[in-house]
Amino acid sequence: MGEASAFAKSVNYCMHHRGVMQVRREAMSYTQPQPALPMVSGNRWAMVLRGIAAALRLWSTVLTIIGVAGVILVVIGTVFAMIEAVTFLQALAILLIGAPLAALFASWPIALGQGLRAHADVAEYVRDQQRSVR
Repeated sequence: MGEASAFAKSVNYCMHHRGVMQVRREAMSYTQPQPALPMVSGNRWAMVLRGIAAALRLWSTVLTIIGVAGVILVVIGTVFAMIEAVTFLQALAILLIGAPLAALFASWPIALGQGLRAHADVAEYVRDQQRSVR
């Protein structure tokens, strides 16, 4: 409790005497230091980020298409495996164990594609923030 009030007092002191940027720097001091964005000319940096975001979105789309095709092929393969099953227990094992595992592994590219799309969104957000600062 004492540490929290001391922290609040130091933040209040900083707000009155040093300005808001110093407050943010001290308030965030418990995190790892974040690297500053390179100070390249505004248009060039925006073009670099635009290219990165475009590449990430392209690969995101490619991975999503591969993942959807994989899941469709898993469904088709499960149907054929169930038809070829000799006993009812074999068909049940394919349906309850094999198909969910195969669908899980086939859907990994979809998850990776969503992650790349999120990174592209962050790159565009950073580019827009850099544009608004200058």
